[in-house]
Amino acid sequence: MSSTKSSNAWPLPTAEPEEVGFSSERLARIRPAMQKYVGEQRLPFLTTLVARHGKIVHFEAVGYMDIESKQPVKKDAFCRLYSSTKPITGVATMILCEDGLLNLNDPISKFLSPFKNPRVSNLGLPGTAEPARTAVLPYMPARREITVRDCLCNTTGLAMASRLPIQTMTQYRDIMIKAGLLPPAAGETRSSTIREQVENLAKLPLSYHPGTVWEYHVGYPVVGVVIDMASGMSLEDFYRERIFEPLKMKD
Repeated sequence: MSSTKSSNAWPLPTAEPEEVGFSSERLARIRPAMQKYVGEQRLPFLTTLVARHGKIVHFEAVGYMDIESKQPVKKDAFCRLYSSTKPITGVATMILCEDGLLNLNDPISKFLSPFKNPRVSNLGLPGTAEPARTAVLPYMPARREITVRDCLCNTTGLAMASRLPIQTMTQYRDIMIKAGLLPPAAGETRSSTIREQVENLAKLPLSYHPGTVWEYHVGYPVVGVVIDMASGMSLEDFYRERIFEPLKMKD
């Protein structure tokens, strides 16, 4: 930080660390620690920011935009959002709730009929003993359908390859590849669109009853397709017209 006191700079006002209860000496440890990751080639670059009470006390970038040319990274470099798109999807869902086009308690089958009357695999469910290994897998009707709220809360019960018993993975291998849960082998193909992947996901038995178990991420591709269906727009267009452009998020 500079030797001056608080300043009004983008993206938030800056302050000397001690002004908001931080130690300059301890914050100075961040850069060498991040530089170590870059030096070990574990990451090409890192950007770190620490703020308190709406004031930035540390904002630095270390590493390279391009490793071969050693072009230094800038603080305003573009980065892929990954899971930071989840809150944007949440905002999009709530906009549609305000528009009266969907409700958080709507079953997703209202928009995606393949999810009607889901089944749950009886293999390894909490409170059940794993049955004998047979050619026919045991299923039970789900206690209720998956809701939009479940998608946002990651409590859909949808299948994840890491949690599925070997019998399910064997019986449904082709569908799991099309759903994007398994990588395709030579000569195999996965579905080309997110909607196709989600509709294939609906063909798999649930791993848990909806609303009972938290499983990271799996609900968000589904609710993205629900937004498509409820809005009558592609997810990309809805984000742009209803969120990014009004907020001047032009990048």
